Amino acid sequence: MIEEITKEQLFHAEQGACLVEFYTPSCPHCKVLEKRLEDLAEKPKDLRVYKMNVEKEASLCDELGIRSVPVLIRFEDRQEKERRVGAIPTSEIQSMMQ
Repeated sequence: MIEEITKEQLFHAEQGACLVEFYTPSCPHCKVLEKRLEDLAEKPKDLRVYKMNVEKEASLCDELGIRSVPVLIRFEDRQEKERRVGAIPTSEIQSMMQ
């Protein structure tokens, strides 16, 4: 299970890298991406994996320019480093996790 976080939790988290899926509960492509993330997140890594409901965190989504879901963003030390849109394949997720 991937932990859901808020804007405050994301930007007050400890330094380091994390991967965040921005989603809506009704989005079928988001569910596909979440399943792929759950499968990969079970393997121990230095990278934390979270999800964020865009309906609950609309102001952050506006700040980040998120216009569609799912969006997967890699943050390093609270700064966006990489972004992918859509239900990307597992191989692309793995690439973002390295």
